[in-house]
Amino acid sequence: MRQPSIERQRPDWSGIVTFGSPYHESLPAQIARLGVKRIFVVGSRSLFHTSPELQHLRDLLGDTLLGVKEGVGPQRLVRSKSI
Repeated sequence: MRQPSIERQRPDWSGIVTFGSPYHESLPAQIARLGVKRIFVVGSRSLFHTSPELQHLRDLLGDTLLGVKEGVGPQRLVRSKSI
C-alpha cells in the first residue's frame, strides 16, 4: 500500500551557493539570511587534520557550532525496508 505524499515546505535554496569570496566572509551572512541557530559541520578527516580549517570554523562559529563529524565515507545508496 502506497503512503499518500506529504507536501513539505522546502527552504529557499536560491543564493545559497557562494563563490568568489572566502567562506569566513560569506558564511556569517548566509547564517543570518537562513536564520540558523546551530550548525553541525561535516567534513573529511584529511581536511581537518591537514589544514587549520576546522579551527577557523570553530573560531568563526563560536557557540553556534553544535558539533563536528570528521571522516565522511563515500556516498552510497541505502535501501530501507517498508514497514
